[in-house]
Parts: sequence; structure tokens; C-alpha cells
Amino acid sequence: MWGRSKFYLGTGYRSRGGSSRGLIDEFAVTEGEGEEAFVREYRWRLTDAGRQHITQYRDAYRGMYPNVPIVELA
Repeated sequence: MWGRSKFYLGTGYRSRGGSSRGLIDEFAVTEGEGEEAFVREYRWRLTDAGRQHITQYRDAYRGMYPNVPIVELA
């Protein structure tokens, strides 16, 4: 994730003491077990707040970005 987006959208990333929106959360993908385990990469996932935001603003986003396909959330 680039620029300031993680500070605005993520959980616990907002600088200067402001609260972030908490729509996404970073998590580590590990490989191996025990002392052999290591972090292979970091990924982002939607939080419950992120899912609620998408549901609430879906029609607005469809209007703003008509060429972007929208996948229904499970």
C-alpha cells in the first residue's frame, strides 16, 4: 500500500494522534513452524468496519467508478 492511504484507512496507523478509519488491517503471512517460522509477506484485509463502509456506499462508488467491477462480499 502506497503513500498515506494506510494511515487513513488502516487500523492504528494514523499519525499525529488522530484516529484512523479502521477499514483495513495488515497481517503477516508466515511460513514454517517454531523457530524456523518467518514472515513471508504482509497483506491487507477488510475489517468489519470496512465491510460496512462498502455496503453503505456501494451505490455511490458505482456512480463514481462505473468501469470498475464490484464483487459481492461474502
